[in-house]
Amino acid sequence: MEIKKTPSGIIHTIRINGKPIELYDKQYDFVTSQSPNTLFNGGIGTGKSVGLVVPPVLGSLIYPGSRYLLGSPTLKMAKGATLQKFLEIVSEYNIPYDYLESKYQIIIYSKSEKFGKYKESTTFFTGLDNYDRVRGWEYNMAGIDEINYLQTKANPNRGKEAMNVVNGRLRYQDPATKEKFFPSKLYIASSPRGKNWLYGDFYKNPLMSNRMIHATSYENPFLDRQYLYNLEQQYKGNAYAQELLGQFTSYEGMIFDIWKPDIHTVSQEVINKKIREKSITHFAIGKDWGYDPDPGVTLIFGIEFIQGQANYYLIEEVYETKIHTVNHSGGRDWIKIDRDLLRKYKSMGLAYLGMYADKSQKSYREQYEDAGFFLEDVDNGIEAGVRTLHSFLGAGRFFICSNCTNTIKELDLYQRMPNGQILDAWNHSIDSCRYVIHSREKLNIQHLLKNK
Repeated sequence: MEIKKTPSGIIHTIRINGKPIELYDKQYDFVTSQSPNTLFNGGIGTGKSVGLVVPPVLGSLIYPGSRYLLGSPTLKMAKGATLQKFLEIVSEYNIPYDYLESKYQIIIYSKSEKFGKYKESTTFFTGLDNYDRVRGWEYNMAGIDEINYLQTKANPNRGKEAMNVVNGRLRYQDPATKEKFFPSKLYIASSPRGKNWLYGDFYKNPLMSNRMIHATSYENPFLDRQYLYNLEQQYKGNAYAQELLGQFTSYEGMIFDIWKPDIHTVSQEVINKKIREKSITHFAIGKDWGYDPDPGVTLIFGIEFIQGQANYYLIEEVYETKIHTVNHSGGRDWIKIDRDLLRKYKSMGLAYLGMYADKSQKSYREQYEDAGFFLEDVDNGIEAGVRTLHSFLGAGRFFICSNCTNTIKELDLYQRMPNGQILDAWNHSIDSCRYVIHSREKLNIQHLLKNK
């Protein structure tokens, strides 16, 4: 291991197959922590995902035959974050591995000095929205990504329950050979989300077995300064304190103060059941244009009609930067993404009620219309739209699938400045919600249904 001092801080270098992995102080502290439960609590860009993936990669090489679990709030999040980062590292460092895609497992092959042959170390990737699925297995080490997003409608402490179940499956030895490994440890990487149980157990009144490592976005020497500047323009006040400084806080200017994750989020299983039982019968698409640095957003709303009133369920989001509306070279673009989504939900038997998009961006709208999409007229009134969303949350008529983490984050961040104006940041999903729910509620729903 090599250490070098830079103007931005100390860099620790670990070599795998002769190639260096560079970790800054807080990352290295997290990776080498000896505490039973270690939380890496940090702002945007603090390298939490890398810190979470490095321990099972190194452990697999040092302790052949060991087993690891990397959990995320949902399997979709695991596939999009920790699993991809894990594959990047094993590929870049020429580590022999197999990826069992159907089982979400990565097997690393390393030579055992004791047995004189290659042994398999396995890392399991899973969603912890149903944490009972991990009860039948044993692991030597585990990691949980973004544990704060494990809250459910019924239980705001579900993340703590998942942590306890995972801890109960950790073992000091190989369950087959009884070969001793390292003391079992749990790594947690998460951004703060208010003063919840994580704040209590790791910060305010930390348990003996718990340790928290805190990092701000400014402590990562690998971050581009322009990137940090752009973040500073987007986050103000308490949002800045949480998202860049990694502080446990709440927003004084929070607009959706009525928004409660434990009440307004539902699981993918609940959504699937409502579609299967034909409770959700229709769907609509909300669209916010963007490229970079602002993301483009497509939201899918499942709609449940009860006695003529519409309940809205946000059931899927696509939230990405640097995606062109039309890619003439044949690659991925928004037209293809939205066509696939349209086909997907029509194939489930849901009736399509239209696409609602910002009407001020004429060039984007023209590209969609040229591609055969019909775009509904929308009401762009921000204040009126915000009031509609607020009232629907309060009336129990607007719910968000727990997979839609970017929308959930925006509901937490959306706020007013001290002058009373709504901050023009973290509003891309919120705008898409306004376009669908507010615009539709201005129409006579029964009349609309008869003419679809």
